[in-house]
Amino acid sequence: MNALVVIGLCLLIVPLQMQVAGLIAVAGIRPDLPGAVIYGIGLLGGPWTGGGTGLVVGLLADRFGGGLVGPQLAAKIFIGVVGGLLGRRLLLADTKTHGGLSLVLFLLQGVWMTATIWWRTGEGWRELYLTAAPEACYTAIIVMIGLWLMRRRIGERAERLTLLVDR
Repeated sequence: MNALVVIGLCLLIVPLQMQVAGLIAVAGIRPDLPGAVIYGIGLLGGPWTGGGTGLVVGLLADRFGGGLVGPQLAAKIFIGVVGGLLGRRLLLADTKTHGGLSLVLFLLQGVWMTATIWWRTGEGWRELYLTAAPEACYTAIIVMIGLWLMRRRIGERAERLTLLVDR
């Protein structure tokens, strides 16, 4: 994966999340765009690239989020590394499989973030089913759409290459 593309995505995704996620929110539920991008980079680049991207984006998200530094960092690294490990084994799996796996990952992220809120404030478990679960579903849908678009583009390129090789 091109390093400049990864660096550009790392620097742009957190401000993009702050600006765009409110516009595409459904009933106040916002998708985790950085998480979806990290999962995709992990799938394509492997666990080291996904984990490194998660590290940078997690630090930026924690820094600009105004909360405790660490929870987003750990969650984003986890998503990147697991996405990279899944990419090694299941890159050619269908879009629904990746949608389900990303749903599980983002639900785990929601549980983790809810647990850190509970640890700091003593409250927050209600947010798990009111906010975190719908956000995980929305983000998994974003991942499925992104993979579908990416496969269409890769499929068109593969067809062109096959036509060139056949000549």
